[in-house]
Amino acid sequence: MSENKKKFGEVAIELGLVTAFEVQEALQRQLLLVDYQKIGELLCSMGLLMPKDVALIIARQMGIELVDLAEIEISQNAVHFVDGGLALLYRIVPIALKDRNLTVAGSPFRLYNQEQIDGNIGNLSRLFDCEVKLVYAMPEQIDLKIRELYGSGDDKTKGLSIDERVALLEQQVANLQQLIRKLVAVLRQQAE
Repeated sequence: MSENKKKFGEVAIELGLVTAFEVQEALQRQLLLVDYQKIGELLCSMGLLMPKDVALIIARQMGIELVDLAEIEISQNAVHFVDGGLALLYRIVPIALKDRNLTVAGSPFRLYNQEQIDGNIGNLSRLFDCEVKLVYAMPEQIDLKIRELYGSGDDKTKGLSIDERVALLEQQVANLQQLIRKLVAVLRQQAE
């Protein structure tokens, strides 16, 4: 992404969602806050934007398509290609898989800077050994689709929120990494 990325307020004005005056008012309020709040959150709290508007603005800023998961057909090949645990951990919904090109939907509220996007896309490309294209979808739609496509999980995760399930998966990954480090240390000792 270029260094000349337009600011959130500029894109919101271009899309006709708010006026320049409303953006300036939100920026003035932002300066008075003790706890920093993003401009999109402020415009929502002022009743000027809805979360879907914020998602659209972020998508436009980043040059990424915003999709409605309720309105698109999801390829079962893509669903079978992506493990449910990885879908939950990265909070992605596989949408399409064609010729080793995987399209996944992620949340603009989790990935809103180019470094995060590039890092996660790189990780996913290495994990799946294919090209990965990111599109955005609303977080509620992503959580709902993950449950719909992969089920609610095993007995350990029943009744847990998506955030709690992600935390559990992250802990399991950390435990596995620790176990691998211990095994490598044992193998090195044995080799000496």
